[in-house]
Order: sequence, then structure tokens, then C-alpha cells
Amino acid sequence: VISRGYYATFLYARLIVKNEEFNIPLITKDPKGNNLGSHASIYESMIAQKDFINLSDIGLKLKNYHGLRKISDYELSYSLTKYDETLAEKYFSECKEQMDFFLKNPDLPFTKKKRVIEATKSLSGEIQTSTLRILK
Repeated sequence: VISRGYYATFLYARLIVKNEEFNIPLITKDPKGNNLGSHASIYESMIAQKDFINLSDIGLKLKNYHGLRKISDYELSYSLTKYDETLAEKYFSECKEQMDFFLKNPDLPFTKKKRVIEATKSLSGEIQTSTLRILK
């Protein structure tokens, strides 16, 4: 169950990273110059994102989910706990929810709210309220 949910989440994340509309640079090497695997390449590319703040959080969750998936698949002497299952379900639902939100609102920080007030700062640092926005 953990693997199935993880792979669905990974493939969704990969579609976002490889989507030319977002122009996300693919990170293929770690800081020491070693090649990253395909999964690490996707979540590290998301984590490194500065233009789309939501992707960094999604990438961190995907990285943790990947670690849990590897334990469930390869650590045969390890007995999965109820906590592991609950954590996998949480990663699955939160990543999906945040990726769905990102695709609809790539310029906004993730929120479960349906209405947000967009505000801007003036050069002097004063916050200026602009508009009420209804999220998709």
C-alpha cells in the first residue's frame, strides 16, 4: 500500500517538474557532484525551488515519503507499524492536495482557504491591500 501511494505521488510530482510551463531546473547531482537517482532528482528539484514556494514543501514531504517507501520495500526484517501506515496516508493526501492547489494557483502559498486577500508592499514598506481573490 505504501509503495502504490508513493509511486502515484512521485509520478504526479514528476509531471509538475517536467512541465515546461513552470521552467523548473532539474537537479541531477548532489552538492558533492554525485549523480542523483530519478526520484531524488525530482524531489531535490522541488526542494530547491525559490520561484514557487509550495514546491519546496511538497519536495520535502516527497523525500520523506520516499524514505518510508524504501523501508517498506527493502527492510524485510522491519515490521511496519500503524504509525508508518498513518504517515504514508498523510504524505499521500497532503502531497496530492498541495500539488492540486499548485497547478491551479502556482503564484500563491498553499492554503485550504477559498478566499484570500492579496496584498502588496510599497517601497516604504507599508502594506497596501489590493483585492479579494476567490481561489479555484
